[in-house]
Amino acid sequence: MAKCPDPRSVRVGVHGLYLIHRFRSGVLLPQVPVEQGWDLDEYLDYICVKAGLPPHSYEAPGAELYTFTAVVFGETTL
Repeated sequence: MAKCPDPRSVRVGVHGLYLIHRFRSGVLLPQVPVEQGWDLDEYLDYICVKAGLPPHSYEAPGAELYTFTAVVFGETTL
């Protein structure tokens, strides 16, 4: 994970998000916004909601936003 100094640098479909603020936290995997059809603004708002916070909380003083990447894999069924 890397601290994200600029939320506008998040790349939808590439970066997962982890938000910590006011003793709450939430995580969304990189594939979630793609599956849901979210743009960047929706993705940033939903990480707040996932953490039990109001939208735009990632911008609040003291909020810590992190990005990460993941290898997504699955099993095939025969």
